[in-house]
Amino acid sequence: MKKHVLLNFLLVVSIFFLIIFIWQKNNQIKFLSPLAEKQVFEQKKDLINSTEIIGFLPSWTLAKKAKIFPQYLTQLIYFGIDIDKQGNLLKLDENGVSTSEWKYFNSDDFLKLKEEVQNNNNKVLVSIKCFDNQIMDIVLNDPTLRTKLIDQVNNLVIDYHLDGVNIDFEYLPDSNSSISSSFNLFFQELKSTLKKQNSDLIISVDLYVYAIVHNYPFDLEKIVNEVDQIILMAYDFHRPSSTNAGPIAPLRAEKNEYSIINALKSALTKINKEKIILGVPFYGYEWQTINEEFKSQTLPKSGALATYQRIKEILKNQDIKVLWNDQSMSPWFFYQQENKIKQIYYENKRSLKYKMELVKQLKLAGISIWALGYEGNSPEIWNALLN
Repeated sequence: MKKHVLLNFLLVVSIFFLIIFIWQKNNQIKFLSPLAEKQVFEQKKDLINSTEIIGFLPSWTLAKKAKIFPQYLTQLIYFGIDIDKQGNLLKLDENGVSTSEWKYFNSDDFLKLKEEVQNNNNKVLVSIKCFDNQIMDIVLNDPTLRTKLIDQVNNLVIDYHLDGVNIDFEYLPDSNSSISSSFNLFFQELKSTLKKQNSDLIISVDLYVYAIVHNYPFDLEKIVNEVDQIILMAYDFHRPSSTNAGPIAPLRAEKNEYSIINALKSALTKINKEKIILGVPFYGYEWQTINEEFKSQTLPKSGALATYQRIKEILKNQDIKVLWNDQSMSPWFFYQQENKIKQIYYENKRSLKYKMELVKQLKLAGISIWALGYEGNSPEIWNALLN
């Protein structure tokens, strides 16, 4: 085991220095024009098929009829359907009306998109989500409710001819909780039920960086045997509520901060690399800051989402210099709005290209995108992943 850990550590360090070498050797990465991107996709189809490219499709982007590019995906995950404390999939609200997530899951737009993806021999999954510790404690610790939830998930997969299920249970750290064993049982029973009817069904789980590094609340060495893919949500290292602005998906960071490199170093000691999916953002965050300095202090409650599409529009309409941070290997910029200083940290073609190169060099299973529709009407950002 110690030898395995050491080899994985040395592998990650080697890839890190390789990335630095590439950056120093070629500071200006060249990209194809948007017009040529469809040809890129066709020419690189074999490469794409060997590397998972997964896109999360939130209900709210369907509601806005955002442009989606399913031709670039090997897997589409609809996000998502909540659970309640009775172990049910949450389809109706307290007034008996369809929830927005259930409504758009059954919409003509999604059914058409699902058909298009599956007709191209790619996969469609649904994400079952919960962000409430109390609900997870109640349902997962009760064998009857746990079975009830799994049966409903299984029926959903069968009834809608899905190719699997994604689990996004984001349990906030709680030192008094003993939820780990219940998570283990849930995934064991989910696998047993789903694979019994179709062994090819995909089971994936989304994990934030804290869960990877601290192996809590999930016991990764056990869960890894029950799932096909583990999606590392390698973003939101800085959030709208952060007291300082900063990179949201840094490859490297200061010693007292999390980074993608550190998360992967930890993940590779617990998880087979063939199961690891690196999650990347198609968005950034915007804050009002006290000055123009990198990682400046933010003003309270000023943080907000900035999609790639919004960032493009800001850069197009204003004379702004995009800056680059060598440590995090990510872009950022500042600008003035109504005499207020604003900073935006985000991902662009250059930073995403480094992340995709890391996936290829480490031979991870692939990459996932949060979220489809955030790129706007132009597919140019996809070039970083396909080239």
